[in-house]
Amino acid sequence: MIGAMREDEIAPFLKRTISDHALTPLMRELNADMLSAHPVRKAAATEALQRIGFL
Repeated sequence: MIGAMREDEIAPFLKRTISDHALTPLMRELNADMLSAHPVRKAAATEALQRIGFL
């Protein structure tokens, strides 16, 4: 999802996610994927976290 967003869509997405109280579940999912043994999930989570500025 985040990996497919244009750069100008990321900030509004984060603002919506925070206002909808959905950031914590999203971060849980991304963190779980970062710890996954599945390389594709791990790479996608890494990319997403980098794009939103958490890595």
